[in-house]
Amino acid sequence: MFLLKGVGGRRSTAEVDRVWEVTPEVFAPPITYVLSCKWGLVNKKHVDDFMEVLRWSKGFRVDTLDGRKIKQGVVGVFAASSFNLKKTSGSRMNQPSAWRSMLPGATSSW
Repeated sequence: MFLLKGVGGRRSTAEVDRVWEVTPEVFAPPITYVLSCKWGLVNKKHVDDFMEVLRWSKGFRVDTLDGRKIKQGVVGVFAASSFNLKKTSGSRMNQPSAWRSMLPGATSSW
């Protein structure tokens, strides 16, 4: 996908593993899922980088009065083999509930 601004060492393009579109009903707007998979130990920086790629991509972003956001109807799906839940002492990231709320629409319980 093409980027408007370089993100995380990328200049003008970024790769994701899969993009698919689902139309839940006849008159419902389509939902676009963007999948990124990582092998090995993943931390908050990797997830934040994925969200920045979506925010600065030409196809999945929208400009609002509050700044650049991910377009409505686009869902980022981040899959990893293992997450590093430890950040720094006293950080909210030490709590598993913080990881649950990182991606929009994430409602799974642990």
